[in-house]
Amino acid sequence: MKYILDFDRVLFDHDLLKQVMEEKKLTHLYARPELWDEINPNDFMYTDVVPFLKQLPKNDVYIVSAFTARIGPQAEPYQARKLFESGIDMFVHKIILMDGPKAPHVKNVCTGAGVFVDDKRVYVEEVARECPQIMSIQLLRPDAERTKFDIPDVKHASIPVVENLQQVTAIINSL
Repeated sequence: MKYILDFDRVLFDHDLLKQVMEEKKLTHLYARPELWDEINPNDFMYTDVVPFLKQLPKNDVYIVSAFTARIGPQAEPYQARKLFESGIDMFVHKIILMDGPKAPHVKNVCTGAGVFVDDKRVYVEEVARECPQIMSIQLLRPDAERTKFDIPDVKHASIPVVENLQQVTAIINSL
């Protein structure tokens, strides 16, 4: 089984990063790789990430992380540096940086059974629709900004919505 995970707001506390950037007056470095000269991305990993990843076979774990090209030419190097300096690469087989739909990347990684976890409902629904062999899960951290506005749609009520990686583990164990 393959495990395909988003990074921001699933493994990485992006909202805490924004708060620290404001406190340290570093908002001018948002989406610029130089931010990581000032802040260690590892400090923003959720506490349940390492225990969760340690229970999975590294060769079956993938990160599919979006960067937003429209925010500028530094968006991709910013995201790449954030992921690699977070240390997440020690626990995963491959990191895929992408812009646009996630389903094509998920299809390339997993042709059989798998689990896809993301906080963005649009990506979760897209993967559920285009990769029906994959269990799609929306992870909405209780205090995350996305949780306030990315409400699950009734028409896709079959997609589980969880609050942490322990709940993802429970779903995986039930498969």
